Amino acid sequence: MAHAGLEASLLHAPAQVGVRAVARVLAARVAEALVALQQGGDPEALHDFRVAVRRLRSWLRSHRAALGRRNVKRPLRALRAVAHATNAPRDAQVFTAWLDETMDGLTARQKAGAAWLRQQFAAAPTQPLPDREAAAADEALAELERMLPIYKATLHLDGEVLEPTFARGLSVALRRASARLQRRLKELGEPQEAGPLHQARIAGKRLRYLLEPLAPHLAGAPAAIAELKQMQDTFGDLHDAHVWLAHVRETAEAHLAEESRRLWESGDEESSSPPSAGPDIRPGLVAITRVLRERIREGHQAARAAWTGAAAEPFFDRITAVAAACEFAPPADTEIERKYLLVAVPEHWPEGETVFIDQGYLPGDRLVERVRRTRSRAGERFHRTVKSGVGLSRLEIEEECTRELFEALWPLTDGRRVTKRRHRVRDGALTWEIDEFTDRDLVLAEVEVPSADYPVTVPEWLEPVVVREVTGDPAFANSTLAR
Repeated sequence: MAHAGLEASLLHAPAQVGVRAVARVLAARVAEALVALQQGGDPEALHDFRVAVRRLRSWLRSHRAALGRRNVKRPLRALRAVAHATNAPRDAQVFTAWLDETMDGLTARQKAGAAWLRQQFAAAPTQPLPDREAAAADEALAELERMLPIYKATLHLDGEVLEPTFARGLSVALRRASARLQRRLKELGEPQEAGPLHQARIAGKRLRYLLEPLAPHLAGAPAAIAELKQMQDTFGDLHDAHVWLAHVRETAEAHLAEESRRLWESGDEESSSPPSAGPDIRPGLVAITRVLRERIREGHQAARAAWTGAAAEPFFDRITAVAAACEFAPPADTEIERKYLLVAVPEHWPEGETVFIDQGYLPGDRLVERVRRTRSRAGERFHRTVKSGVGLSRLEIEEECTRELFEALWPLTDGRRVTKRRHRVRDGALTWEIDEFTDRDLVLAEVEVPSADYPVTVPEWLEPVVVREVTGDPAFANSTLAR
């Protein structure tokens, strides 16, 4: 999940700044999910809280060196306890839902045991988060809130920061996480071995959580995340089956007599009578056990087929490419984009965001300075931008400014203005901007790319209205059109 407010420029900030900025966003997500969980009423609240905690824990663990191991030791310990406290309620919730679906395929005789098993889990304590762990979560978040905004940096006398960029540190972390996942996948053993599977599943999650925060700004990251989600679905189902099989065994051993337990483990559904009064629950337990074992066998086969040997090599090649793109990303103040002339606005396109733009250009030749007002459903925003150069790659420095500054500079742009309706449309890893000029008959499409040699394929929904590429043509520069 990409995080709103994390711009591409963060990749070129000092590592300490980037790591902390992401951690603060993740901590805020945990705080929001905790409130929703405690309020109750949302069936997805427990799941959302667990995911938010996992993302934050994984980020803190992966960046302990940058954050300071002593700084994150207590928050990590508290968040680990919080995560463990939600395991039992989550397992009961998901397992009972699975039992309900599975019962449809059982015989009447088997259903008695399945119903009994469901009752055992439904009767277990289901408080999503005990008060003690909730308090621990609050304390951990408070400690992170105090710690994250403050860090130490070594400076030259001229003010240069002596530390790597966030992009460089993230690239190293991605390579390490990828290598860890490869090792774990090689350790996958027999279907009944749950340990290696669990370790591979966790390694995959940690790699995904490294990619997600700035995925829109890393070429290839969205596709890699999609593959990791598929992996988590496969490995998650397999992990659940292992956990549930252990629960079935433990529950049966705790409630059945020794004679019944031996019969159940032998798989004898045709025993003459139940060990105690009431319906015979053994056939249902045997049936559930068989279903789970088959699920484990099939899931393990699918996991090995997709994620071991040559089958996994293309994925890890993509991760290597993402890490390289991260490490060698262009400076934050370099804009690399391609521009296309359109005959009209596309007739059909994916859902996107529309904003209205008024922008004007201040006097100047070598440095092009502009001010912009953007209006959308979220309100008005104002920016001041300086650009230099033409063509595919240009210097661009932009900052948000106040309404007062915009209104003070706007009169200076008289005679050099453009107005347009901009449609932002996400397509794969790229975002296309369709500019429909409202002061002339002109439609342009722009797409920003991570590098000058990044391959761009015009989307199918846009291709019918493309006239030609006009990247680098000064006639179609906004500063020219404003004259």
